[in-house]
Amino acid sequence: MFLKDIEKLIGNGITMGSTLEFVGRSLFGNKFHGVYPSDRIPELTARRPYAIINLDSSDQEGSHWVALKRVSGNRSQFMLYDSFGRKHTKILPTLKLKNVIDTDDDPEQSEKEMNCGQRSLAWLLVAEYFGDRVAYTI
Repeated sequence: MFLKDIEKLIGNGITMGSTLEFVGRSLFGNKFHGVYPSDRIPELTARRPYAIINLDSSDQEGSHWVALKRVSGNRSQFMLYDSFGRKHTKILPTLKLKNVIDTDDDPEQSEKEMNCGQRSLAWLLVAEYFGDRVAYTI
């Protein structure tokens, strides 16, 4: 549902950080912290709980987008969505956050698809409209 809406806006191919930033701000306003490389992950707060993270660091081209959100009502717990269903310890071993919940480990994206940025935004929309419990199951 949300994925199709996002893809209507920006297509279903590879996305640039600037595009994700623009759409994220349009969808979430100030709640969207922004788009970051893996070595510059910001502190997420109750007012700005959403971010899109690239698995590559700032000195690399970029490889894959994931979504990160602060769990509602818990200042020290976070949820990470990877469209390939991988654990954060495997894909972001340098992540300094201690209390990270990985979403469901079934992949939504095939290796042939290039829409991880769109899927990350769609997951944040699920979290926004349906809450953490539903977002966790995706």
